[in-house]
Amino acid sequence: MALGRSPQDHALATGELLELDIDAIGGTIERVLGETAEPVHCLHTDTQGTIWITCDDGLYRLPASKSMQALHKVWEQKPGRLPGGGNHDIFSVSCEGRLFMAGGLTRFWGYPTSEWVFDDLFSYNPDSGFWEVASQLSFPRRYSGIAELNGRVWIVGGEGELGARGGEPTTLDVVEIYDPATGAWSMGPTLQQVRTDPFVMVCDERIWAVGGASDPTTKLQSVESIGTGESVWRAGPDLPQPTRQGGCCVMHGVLYCASEDGFFAFDTALGKWDVDVPQPGTIERAPLVTAYKGEVWMMRGLLSHRTRCYYPGSQTWSSGPDLPTQQSWGAAAVLQGRLYITGGAHRSEKYELTVYDDRAWVLR
Repeated sequence: MALGRSPQDHALATGELLELDIDAIGGTIERVLGETAEPVHCLHTDTQGTIWITCDDGLYRLPASKSMQALHKVWEQKPGRLPGGGNHDIFSVSCEGRLFMAGGLTRFWGYPTSEWVFDDLFSYNPDSGFWEVASQLSFPRRYSGIAELNGRVWIVGGEGELGARGGEPTTLDVVEIYDPATGAWSMGPTLQQVRTDPFVMVCDERIWAVGGASDPTTKLQSVESIGTGESVWRAGPDLPQPTRQGGCCVMHGVLYCASEDGFFAFDTALGKWDVDVPQPGTIERAPLVTAYKGEVWMMRGLLSHRTRCYYPGSQTWSSGPDLPTQQSWGAAAVLQGRLYITGGAHRSEKYELTVYDDRAWVLR
């Protein structure tokens, strides 16, 4: 008997070619995909959703379903998955030809499974298509903002387990800086305000920390920034309203933040928020956001596949390609001109739980 992973990310097994799944109460669900005349030695599903089968008498393939073919025309699943399993409460940034991502949270760690906050700095190599652990953080942390300044990765705020593993997380004002060239860490200037889930961006050689929360229930409206060579964060103009749990990007000197609280734009040259920036309608919680090809891409978050694209030149919104799943709390970034989404979580009514994702996708 051979085992593999199906295009739907379930177990794939033979005698008959079976896709195996488990329902919310632990029962096994079997779906027959086909039959093989010969004993099967190996099963493999490629990034196009095609199943490959090796037998004594040769190599066979089962083409992907029409829905999988349509998905893979738009998104390419990269072969490398996140080390440690599904991960969310994360952001990513491009630095020195790689993507970096700090910490995060999984719900399915060990056996029996439990929640686990990562203390890893993850790095994605586009040449190999794989994620790896680049270094270790000082302590486990999640919801940390991340940015690149002068070839270094800044990890800003978030929530950290400063005591025993699995203990109550602490909202952080801690800033750590990683140098990919040397692998060395240094401490950055402490934030003026503790912030979990802040919107963190770089514009005109300044790092901006926008909004977030001071505790699980208190959203922040305040803004602070720091520039090259400075030792103290300084206050900036407050957001139009408190906000957290979203994504952000920078384009043409403007900071953009999107969350269920709204879509916000801050012109760094003018030093003020645009209170008239067009809204896209309802924004689902924790969308993935990045700047791509002159537009702000807001990939819609909890319980939604939709993508909305904002073009600042005409101040208009348009529809973009749907996400592979209803992803939220994940990472979005552009590397070498290509748009990547990584990790995150989506709700499965079938399993009656939130599924944490370990996959990376790139827009074709």
